[in-house]
Amino acid sequence: MCIILIILIWGTPCEVECVPLSKNDINIFIDLTTTSIKSSSKKGNLEKWDDGMRIRVFGTPKTGDWLELDKVINDINTVVGRNVVISDQQKPNMLIFFMEPEAFKEKFKIRQIPTWAYMFYTRYDTKKKEYVILYVSDDLIGDNRKAAIRGGVTRALGFTGASKVMKYTSLNERLSVYSPEYSELEQRLIRLICHDTLKEGMTRKELKELLPALGDI
Repeated sequence: MCIILIILIWGTPCEVECVPLSKNDINIFIDLTTTSIKSSSKKGNLEKWDDGMRIRVFGTPKTGDWLELDKVINDINTVVGRNVVISDQQKPNMLIFFMEPEAFKEKFKIRQIPTWAYMFYTRYDTKKKEYVILYVSDDLIGDNRKAAIRGGVTRALGFTGASKVMKYTSLNERLSVYSPEYSELEQRLIRLICHDTLKEGMTRKELKELLPALGDI
């Protein structure tokens, strides 16, 4: 059984606690969105979903998994002003697999009980994202499991890189540090990546020129 959750873009209204972007905010955003998930190279382009994010769940998620998934989607909805729809008709661009421990260990050739999840970006031949895949083992429990779900969904918005400043947040490469709420900076960065003016494929140079002119975020 699978369920698809669709986040549709209806613009990016600034309704709560919006402030001007600082130079530091801009540098963090560019590091988080244009550094490849597979490389430390800073020559990548912006990766985001111009048409919204649709999530399909596979395997046997636990009740707590659905609660955490609902929470992170509701939090994103609140932060950026999007509508969340449940559908089984739309093509997903994020897949979450909740896996039996032995299947997980076999797939990733590990022996120990994992304290993390695996996340991958799958691409067309044209190098544009087709979908994101998050694998979560049933051995992953407690806050580590919540962190994998919350961090995975948040990063799938387009936060494919890493930033030392954001090391222990839902936006960074590690998915094992759990926080049940987004900080004010995280909220600004999430609103920013969902801003209609920013498009898939923008370069670092284009972002540096555009971002200071966006006003309050």
